[in-house]
Amino acid sequence: MLLKQNYNHKPPAIFLPNINDLERFIQLLEKRPDSVSLFRNRHIFKVEGSHTWGNPATMYLDAPYAKTGLFAFYGSTTTCHLLSSDYKHLDSSRLIRFCEAVGVITKLVINKCSCLHHPSKDLLMTDYFKSGTRLTNTEIDEDYEIIGLRSRLINGLTIDLAKLIWGTLSQANPKVTKALYRPNQKYVTREEPSSLMLLLKGTKWIPQTLHNSDIEFVSPKQALKDRLPSGFPFDSGSAWLKAIDFGIEARQNQRHTKRLKPLFKTWALLTKNDLPMPNGLLN
Repeated sequence: MLLKQNYNHKPPAIFLPNINDLERFIQLLEKRPDSVSLFRNRHIFKVEGSHTWGNPATMYLDAPYAKTGLFAFYGSTTTCHLLSSDYKHLDSSRLIRFCEAVGVITKLVINKCSCLHHPSKDLLMTDYFKSGTRLTNTEIDEDYEIIGLRSRLINGLTIDLAKLIWGTLSQANPKVTKALYRPNQKYVTREEPSSLMLLLKGTKWIPQTLHNSDIEFVSPKQALKDRLPSGFPFDSGSAWLKAIDFGIEARQNQRHTKRLKPLFKTWALLTKNDLPMPNGLLN
């Protein structure tokens, strides 16, 4: 079999990959869907701009095959690689289906994780830490994260990355906004914002358009819907936007400014006519 002959990493190692072999692999999987496990640990994909090859779990898909936006997140990292553009001769829809089936990364994944690493784990897991608490199969332990997101926000924030995060959350299940914990069904389920929401809530990652068309990044609470660049569809009813306090501070500032505007007009008029400011006008 071709996989064993040319894509073997076990001793005696024989590795003779060919860019044209992928068509044969696609055909095999189309005929035998149960053969998917044959490909998962094989270095069958060529890496973009390189002579190296990777297995499905170390590859991600983006242009020219699909506009996933994943390059903004993974870039040219050493742990995850962009699929080579040398496969452009293949039918893109068949290629994408094959990649999805064998485990190539085709979207930004929100991972379910334990509350043990949640910033407020002492509150969430209060009952767990009590002496004598018993864990049973009715335990609820749910938190959510995007692995590697914190470092990307700190070291590689771009408008494309912000757009990828925005799009991912807009399509996500609302349950990713919450962290839930109980040790068993005898206890109430405690709830806090998920680790993912807390990270996004406390980071300046929302792009806002300035008057000169430049872009600045602000925290969600400072952001305004009207200043979002194109490509950021806004749904005021989204659970995730509420969870990160989108626009709360900015709206408060707008209301405050609106309330003070007539007072400033009065002050300007009084000053122009050299009249004293009435007591309590600004109270």
